[in-house]
Amino acid sequence: MSRTTLPVALIQEKNHGDADANLSVIEARVAEAAKQGAKLVLLQELHNGAYFCQHESVHEFDLAEPVPGPSTERLGKLAKQHGVVLVSSLFERRAAGLYHNTAVVYEKDGSIAGKYRKMHIPDDPGFYEKFYFTPGDMGFTPIDTSVGRLGVLVCWDQWYPEAARLMALAGADLLLYPTAIGWDPDDEQAEKNRQRDAWVLSHRGHAVANGLPVLSCNRVGHEPSPIGASGIQFWGNSHVLGPQGEFIAEAGTEETILMADIDLQRSEHVRRIWPFLRDRRIDAYGDLLKRYIDLDPRVPLIVREATPDDVPAIASLYADEVRDHVNTYEYDVPDEAEMALRMQAVLDAGYPYLVAEFDGDFVGYAYAGSYRARAGYRKTVENSVYVVPGRQGKGIGAALMQALIDACEARGYRQMIAVIGEPTNTASIRLHEKFGFTLVGVFRGIAWKHDRWLDTVQMQRTLGAGTTAPPQDE
Repeated sequence: MSRTTLPVALIQEKNHGDADANLSVIEARVAEAAKQGAKLVLLQELHNGAYFCQHESVHEFDLAEPVPGPSTERLGKLAKQHGVVLVSSLFERRAAGLYHNTAVVYEKDGSIAGKYRKMHIPDDPGFYEKFYFTPGDMGFTPIDTSVGRLGVLVCWDQWYPEAARLMALAGADLLLYPTAIGWDPDDEQAEKNRQRDAWVLSHRGHAVANGLPVLSCNRVGHEPSPIGASGIQFWGNSHVLGPQGEFIAEAGTEETILMADIDLQRSEHVRRIWPFLRDRRIDAYGDLLKRYIDLDPRVPLIVREATPDDVPAIASLYADEVRDHVNTYEYDVPDEAEMALRMQAVLDAGYPYLVAEFDGDFVGYAYAGSYRARAGYRKTVENSVYVVPGRQGKGIGAALMQALIDACEARGYRQMIAVIGEPTNTASIRLHEKFGFTLVGVFRGIAWKHDRWLDTVQMQRTLGAGTTAPPQDE
């Protein structure tokens, strides 16, 4: 074993009755895992007993205990005895009437290295956790240990990419998920498969998006419902994934100790070839703090003629396009003075130059210009439409396009050409198709930007009378 290889063990178990019985089994399994070389051991969610959240009963609160408490003392001794870092999952009694679903991490000397209180709390049939658990208030903070910085999350957190991302941004070396997930035995097999596959895919997505190994430890076995329902069949399938979402180890549906070796250097290598953290557009993610992005119908989207006061916003948006994208093949970012001159040249030539506002904010701009300088092309225009990052998909591009088409038809233009950087720009292609543009062709390797050759899509739309009559100035 090299110093960059971390041997890990996931203890996938069924419920053995009460806390003492389950902890006794855990002690035997951890001893066996340590004997096989494990340095990090992950337990399943709420491992001290049955998954009690299948019903709502105040009597279940008697299972909760403080942290530190009896279970943490016993598990801490276990970690120290075998020299392992241990991740457990407990029903925490913080105060009277205040309870959490809490993961506790023990250092190899038996001390508590840290804890994480489950942030996302489900309330589904058979998973009535909101009755028992207060959402966590400790944030998404990794826990430093002798084997690395652990990004510990719990079960339902797995469906939220934001949680994994925040752990990664705080420097987590691994993502770990104590889990209790299963299906209704009465569901059709196809539905069972879809649920299990979605669960695995969510973890693979976290691994890929963050370039980190992911460990998820589930429980197994059928647990009957206290209220006479079908109960839950916990499907196991605990797994260890590498930073490209690849399977390093995967369990079946029975009790097992899942062993795996994790290469801690692979994350560095993967993040160099897939630099997703580098390319995040943190300037455009403000709307993630909203529950849902509503376009208030009382606040209309306004498309109007551009003025010199719009130049700073236009220049800023265009600068992003020049630096980071291939919607323009320009290399050097023009300053505001240059953008002002360009706008004035468009307006002086009689072409429309428009901006879009929503609730007083600049959200995009569009203009038409000469397709070619020769006189024979004078009734053909080329369009340009740009929308502020984070505002796409809200109808802003469509509003600008419609207004631009209307303005060009009012001026007597007959054809509009769109030159779209790369066939992969499907959003722009779909927008143009929505307004009747048809594909003319694709120029292959016509441009060079960002160290690669670029194809260019050409699209066209008839304006006004099109070719049915000569230009009015003839």
